[in-house]
Amino acid sequence: MRTLRAVVLSACLAAGASAVAAGVSAAELVKTQPPCPGVCVSMGAGDTTVVARKISFDAPRKGTAVVTFHGTLYCLSNRALQTNFIIYSQIVIKGAPDPEGPSGLSFIESVEPYDGNSRTVSFNLASTRVYNVGKPGKRTYQFKLAPFGMPADAGCSVYSGAFTVQFSS
Repeated sequence: MRTLRAVVLSACLAAGASAVAAGVSAAELVKTQPPCPGVCVSMGAGDTTVVARKISFDAPRKGTAVVTFHGTLYCLSNRALQTNFIIYSQIVIKGAPDPEGPSGLSFIESVEPYDGNSRTVSFNLASTRVYNVGKPGKRTYQFKLAPFGMPADAGCSVYSGAFTVQFSS
């Protein structure tokens, strides 16, 4: 049994030494950010595309980046009429969010008219997107939202938004 443990320990140490020899530590393979304190971003009437958060990551070599975003979208309406919230989101490098693209989401919800109490709705923004990394270098990933037809007396805010990038080759 001791021989087996010694062999397993030697294999683990050799694997760790290989990673260090290649100049890549475990800390470089996963990058996280703390959730934004308070409101990450707010949007309302007239907004077309907003960036909730972004994260930059230096890929050490060719490989795959699994990018995840977690947060909450909280929407509020004080309208005397029913309010329809229509919002698209996506993890992107550039461009507007596409609900039919990788990691794209579409949020649609109606809230009843204001009756002295604000009407609210919340959405879970959990998203994951896999990127092929063709060569080493810096990449910046963004979580974007696009509201459609938001009335003047309604709005939405992103809370606790945070990215994680997990790189492997």
